[in-house]
Formats: sequence, structure tokens, C-alpha cells
Amino acid sequence: MEYEALIRELEKLDRADMVEVFYRAFGAMETRYPDRRNFVYRKLVVAEVSWEDEGTSADINIVCPSGSFSLGGGSISEVGKCDGCGSNLCSAFKRVNCPVCLSVNGLS
Repeated sequence: MEYEALIRELEKLDRADMVEVFYRAFGAMETRYPDRRNFVYRKLVVAEVSWEDEGTSADINIVCPSGSFSLGGGSISEVGKCDGCGSNLCSAFKRVNCPVCLSVNGLS
């Protein structure tokens, strides 16, 4: 598929559906690098950044999919902190797997 056609198709998705698609695409891209004593992991994730016109800081939330691939999620309005790694999370779903550490979390 050519890039322009792919982009046109992606632009038709709502935000929650786009998160599901990119979560699956990014899932195959996790890399592991040896460090002195441990491994360092790198992974692409989808994030939502919000800020105010006059504010100098921004809130960054890692966007979580439903945990199972299902299109039609709705608006991304559930927020919380990951119990496993402390990442700020947001999702269209109340119960999610953190894309960073894979912990199961309940959002409110």
C-alpha cells in the first residue's frame, strides 16, 4: 500500500481506534539492549500531550488500548497512573494493560 493511501485510511479512524492500530504495529518493534547488569528496553508508544495556552508545563499520558484488539472504543477519557511502573496513562477503557510494563490497571 502506498503511504498516502495508508494515511488517508488512518485519518478516517477515531482516536481510540487509531491507538489500537498503532499499539499492534508498535508491539513488534520492542528492542532489548544489554547494559552492565540488566537489559534496557525500548518501545514505541502512543502518547497524548496536553497543555494550556499560558502554561509552561505539559501533561504527558501514555495512551493504552483495551488490552484486546477491538475497534470502536470511543473517546479517550479514562486516566490514571500505572501500578507497575508509575507511567501516566489514559485510555478509552477503564481496564488496560500498560504499554510500557504490561501491568493490568484500572483507570477512573
